[in-house]
Amino acid sequence: KGVCMARINKTEIQESKIRQAIWMLKVNKTKKQVCEHLGIAYNTKRLDTLIQDFHDRNTRIATKTISFPTIPIPAFPPFFSSKD
Repeated sequence: KGVCMARINKTEIQESKIRQAIWMLKVNKTKKQVCEHLGIAYNTKRLDTLIQDFHDRNTRIATKTISFPTIPIPAFPPFFSSKD
């Protein structure tokens, strides 16, 4: 009786590290140097996937923020009216 368990990514890379990696690529650092900075094996496919997932996640968050605007809260809620 085996139990199936979901595979968990225990080595999640911090958002700040991915931002640094994107910057490093913009200033012409090699992908090998970027992978070393992130602490991952030199694998360009994985590096590209990490950066693409980061961009996709930020786009989703920005879209979600725009599509659900906040509702302003009135300064004096009705239960504090002075008619009592």
